[in-house]
Amino acid sequence: MVYESLHKKRLQRQRIRIITEYYDNGVTKRRSSDGVNCDDVENGVILDKKYFAGGKCVLQETEFNPGILYSFVYPETKDGLLQCPACGGTADRDDFSEGCPYCGAPGNMEYADRKAGERDHADSVVGRSAKNALWFLLCVVVGIAVCMPITVCASRTAFFMDYVKGAAIGLLLGLAAFLTLQFIRSRLVVRQKEQEKQQRQNTSLQTFLRALSAAGLSLKAYHNGLSAELNRYFYTDGDASVQRVTDYDVLDFRNRQVRETAQGRLISADVQLRIVSAEGSKLSSETGWWNVALRHESDRRVFSLHEGLNMIECPNCGAKVNIEEPSCRYCGSPVVLKSPLSLTSIRRTEFAED
Repeated sequence: MVYESLHKKRLQRQRIRIITEYYDNGVTKRRSSDGVNCDDVENGVILDKKYFAGGKCVLQETEFNPGILYSFVYPETKDGLLQCPACGGTADRDDFSEGCPYCGAPGNMEYADRKAGERDHADSVVGRSAKNALWFLLCVVVGIAVCMPITVCASRTAFFMDYVKGAAIGLLLGLAAFLTLQFIRSRLVVRQKEQEKQQRQNTSLQTFLRALSAAGLSLKAYHNGLSAELNRYFYTDGDASVQRVTDYDVLDFRNRQVRETAQGRLISADVQLRIVSAEGSKLSSETGWWNVALRHESDRRVFSLHEGLNMIECPNCGAKVNIEEPSCRYCGSPVVLKSPLSLTSIRRTEFAED
């Protein structure tokens, strides 16, 4: 659709195919970049992504944030066909990917529902102490120190096997004690820390949602606008620094805020991105934090897309325009996609725990 078109062109040039698996309402669904797999996803989490080059899987990513939900729902069509509003011709949805196959009028397809939203908290990761090995060793030493004298004294003879038996029993008791301590810790200490972390994330997200609402935006509109601008940044050939980018995934958010500036309303966030890049036939991935700032300009003239096929007229000359292009190809009037969010800055940054 509109958000994916630049990405598809980049993948076609690099000859890369991506298959993404989602877990959606108890069912595994698949979507592929070439359109062979195009399951509707209502509220799914990503399970994995496979990257294919020359028919072989050259990279697989399995680490995704289970707190980010995705939806890609295609609009319903009559008998699987769409009708061009300009000439009345009917054709399959895929035939309209480059415009009307009959009159050539540019058209833009839009999902009935498309988003990458969030649950209340970003994740449910349980932290692990780096001192686990020391705790295990301590439990074993104490177990052996207690059990060996008892075993030897209870035996009629103090043979070597009595010492071995005492050490074995002590080892088992130490292991049992360690597992018991870990269970207590996970139920008490770690769960408390996790709840505190989730509460901080909830509070931060709710504050951000209230600021978005005051600006007349929803979380869905923010995520869709962010996706559109990141696609333009990473998949537009004009920037040489990102021409090798094959794909990216948003993994997490921190420090989100809405603030008024002299340049207008800015919506900024530290976004954790995993970026997959191509070097010849090889793919590599890198995860890092990026500070992304979007400008919200509610007074700009925007085009709103409805579900299904859109044929949009330029308000200046009346020609059909492609919403994926920055301006009308006939008169040069700017074309702005709703939501009215535009990228003002994006840069690598160091992340400081909040």
